[in-house]
Amino acid sequence: MALRITFEPGPKQSLEASRYFSDVSADILTAALPSVEPRHILYMQNGKAPLPMRIWATQMSDQQRLTGFMDWVRQVAKGMFALGHRSDIAATMELAQTWLQQRHTQGDLFVEMLDPAHAFTPDENNELSIGIVDGETVMLSARNVMFAKLSAGLFGLTVAGMGSWLIEQLDRKEDTFAWSRTA
Repeated sequence: MALRITFEPGPKQSLEASRYFSDVSADILTAALPSVEPRHILYMQNGKAPLPMRIWATQMSDQQRLTGFMDWVRQVAKGMFALGHRSDIAATMELAQTWLQQRHTQGDLFVEMLDPAHAFTPDENNELSIGIVDGETVMLSARNVMFAKLSAGLFGLTVAGMGSWLIEQLDRKEDTFAWSRTA
């Protein structure tokens, strides 16, 4: 996959980009999931820590696909945490490229992975948010990192205190709906 990557450094840039990416993601997800009620799930898997989650979905997958998706959620959480605590540009772009290539079979959904210490209580806090529309990752958000689809073939990534990247897919093979938002 050929990419054109532009980096804008600085803490102010990362904050402004995060706000913009958040607004665009909210528009995309609101359009895809207009009136879906959240489900509270404590996902248990042998040998792994429980995942408390809140999921808004147009349809729920079968157990086998859900297990594969939860493994991916764990990988994303690990990658997002690592990005928020280091400034390795090569590793950052490698993760972003993985997110661009991943296709999902779950349908449209929004997931919040909750802090297990306070899940489903008034003190709960989400550690990771994931938005998927038409099988494509359109938003990943953690405490210090945000990745978002901005339009067809154009994505943004911001790491708190570091700056932001604009990532353009140069060899897209499919036409997807372009989302736009004026600042």
